[in-house]
Amino acid sequence: MIRSRLVPGEVAVAAVDVTMTVMGLLDSTVVNVALPSIARDFKVGTASIQGIVVGYLLSLAVWVPASTPQTG
Repeated sequence: MIRSRLVPGEVAVAAVDVTMTVMGLLDSTVVNVALPSIARDFKVGTASIQGIVVGYLLSLAVWVPASTPQTG
């Protein structure tokens, strides 16, 4: 039988990774569910809301990779 030992640092990294993945999924779900209500409250059309979503996704696309530690 092969028995592997869990290294505390690796467990912590895995826990943070899983937590952040769930937070990302939750964040996108909340934004998508709230969009119709936001559009009604601000009296804006679909095109404006789509522009906001694109801007939000572009900011994530820039800052998520930029926030990772650089090695080497």
